Amino acid sequence: TEPAVSGYSTSYSNCSSVNVANGETETCIVTNDDQPGTLIVQKVVVNDNGGALNADDFSFQVNGGTATAFEADGENQISVDAGSYSVTEPAVSGYSTSYSNCSSVSVANGETETCIVTNDDVPPAAATLTLQKVVTNDNGGTAADTAWGLSATGPVTISGVEGNLAITGASVPAGTYTLSESGGPSGYTASVWSCTNGITDTAGQITLAAGQSTTCTI
Repeated sequence: TEPAVSGYSTSYSNCSSVNVANGETETCIVTNDDQPGTLIVQKVVVNDNGGALNADDFSFQVNGGTATAFEADGENQISVDAGSYSVTEPAVSGYSTSYSNCSSVSVANGETETCIVTNDDVPPAAATLTLQKVVTNDNGGTAADTAWGLSATGPVTISGVEGNLAITGASVPAGTYTLSESGGPSGYTASVWSCTNGITDTAGQITLAAGQSTTCTI
């Protein structure tokens, strides 16, 4: 027998209970075969900003080779020769990528190494919303625009008065917002809301896309 050597399998030929007679020669052959290594590539997907992709929507490359799709359970086991390996993945829109133990990973014979690729969904670009109050005093009225409070309620709520930073160039998530006003003296009639940049309100509601900017006036 021989003591085990890491990374090699052992087989024997004519090495067990060998009967050697007087004057006879017997031969025992011990063969050691180097074992492949195993590279495990794991996928972690974090959908905390509305993302909907799963592990098998992503792929990876080993040492710049052909892209391989991740398994649905997020783990691919690859048999490799002893050597150095780097794992990368093609960029996927809407997700950032981070790697753990994926660059120049040394895999010895019979050894297992694990590379973890994490994709985190990126928050969509914010929209910009300004709420504006216009007061027309053409019949003896004296109210100022600050007499009314303005608000937009949707994925977040912004509110304030004319010129208040809360409603001037406010950075808000994309989505649908309901516009409203409060307060103000009697004797005034409100118009419908009117929004710039081709965005039209419907019953006081507007829908902003990521990166879109608009000013809504009443």
